[in-house]
Amino acid sequence: AGGADVFVESARFGVPERLGYDYESIRTLREDIIYMSISAYGDRGPMRELPGYDPLMQAFSGIMSVTGHPGEPPARVGGSVVDFGTGMWATIAILSALRTRDATGRGAKLDAALLDTAVGWVSYHMMGYLATGNVPGPMGSAMDSIVPYQGFETADGNVMISGGSDRIFVRLCDALGLGELGGDPRFATNPDRVAHRQELAGLIEARTKTHGTEDLLALMHEHAVPCSPIQNMAEVAADPQVAEAGLLPMASHPEVPDYQDVALPLRVDGERPRGVLPPPRAGEHTNEVLQELGYNEEEVSGFLERGVAFESSSSAA
Repeated sequence: AGGADVFVESARFGVPERLGYDYESIRTLREDIIYMSISAYGDRGPMRELPGYDPLMQAFSGIMSVTGHPGEPPARVGGSVVDFGTGMWATIAILSALRTRDATGRGAKLDAALLDTAVGWVSYHMMGYLATGNVPGPMGSAMDSIVPYQGFETADGNVMISGGSDRIFVRLCDALGLGELGGDPRFATNPDRVAHRQELAGLIEARTKTHGTEDLLALMHEHAVPCSPIQNMAEVAADPQVAEAGLLPMASHPEVPDYQDVALPLRVDGERPRGVLPPPRAGEHTNEVLQELGYNEEEVSGFLERGVAFESSSSAA
């Protein structure tokens, strides 16, 4: 740690102090260390000692209460949004602290918690509750404050349509042959459309169901109405936009032919950062890691013989 710029730990409350790698201990090795602690519920409060995982935080924070369809059990968001989001916030904080240290020479103790991230994801739901006292619930693909802003059934699938303004709504009506709705006082403004949500959605879907998905998408694009097909993973993997964006690159793998991975969602000077090696097998780098920690070959061999450490058979060979 004395030679590190950043120290990251993610243990249950009290463990770093017990094992001697808490902030104050690490700071004795490098006074200007950037120390990031990632936890479930943070370092204070009655739940600080409890473990936490992405679905638990989705449940506790209310995310699951606003996910799914009305009248059905709460649903988990399909992606690990709390885990990934906490990692992103931790990275942002670390980068900010490094720039601050460049300017001031001071290190920092940073904290990121899964709970904090989860509550942040539903901030506008929470602010709506605090302002009105109304408890939001699940709305499927729809949004409580904008109409039409949801998925609609087609003859062979589903399409998400985002009619986020009065002008877009009029263009949507024209595209679907519902021009009279654009001047209907029930739907004149977004608040009007929110008040008559179910009635309007039914009128729109009666028309979208007469179109195939591709035909409807072409019609929406022709009238400048924001839309997207609702795709499954196989459709995403085969989509030409995903291919052109380089989101699923091929990579060399010693055991998996035609191996593909999900690329990092960013570019540097027009190029996506790429890993040089495929994901390692369990125990593939045990020897290298232990030697970097200061253990000699004899000590490493002893660890392996006693089962203290594990090394994959291919790396041992």
